[in-house]
Amino acid sequence: KSVKLNKRSGSMYPDDCYQLTYPISPANVRQEIYKTVTWTTSNPAVAFVSDEGMVYAVAPGRATITARTANGKRATCRVTVKKRGVTSLSIVNPYGDFQVGGVYTLTAAAQPENATDASVKWTMDSRSRKLASIDANTGLIYCKKAGTIRVTATAKDGSRKKATISINIGDVALESMRVFWQGEEIAQGQTMTLE
Repeated sequence: KSVKLNKRSGSMYPDDCYQLTYPISPANVRQEIYKTVTWTTSNPAVAFVSDEGMVYAVAPGRATITARTANGKRATCRVTVKKRGVTSLSIVNPYGDFQVGGVYTLTAAAQPENATDASVKWTMDSRSRKLASIDANTGLIYCKKAGTIRVTATAKDGSRKKATISINIGDVALESMRVFWQGEEIAQGQTMTLE
């Protein structure tokens, strides 16, 4: 008499789950001792298992799931939890054009949304760095001069996925101006002769 699992090894991604079962042989065994199975995991930080044999993937790594009957019979399943890699990146710019002297923060949207590591590194080319500065970790940009900058976000998970965006930096527009002469303000449209 023996206990076998429906799967001896398998790969999963974080947040995945899989049901292990134990068809006991021979099929006509009636003793309750062979039908009661205890489930354990060698590494609960990677994958844990419920009392019913449902395996839940937690984080990348390896774990061994063991099913053991009351009389000592056992079977194992080797589980490898893989990183869920980034398949694509896009840069979100909610501001439109930037202005000289402004501070802006870009964000990067990774696909899939449940990628194991969705963090990115922010960079600009040498020409763009003359016009603005960028924080490599946060995507915060400080605009110094007018022109067009190119910003790139690169996934840190090793997938080498990138996204690039071009942004125009404009000069600050002059909205109003007040003119005074000898302590008196000159009204709009007013003319005067300077001697």
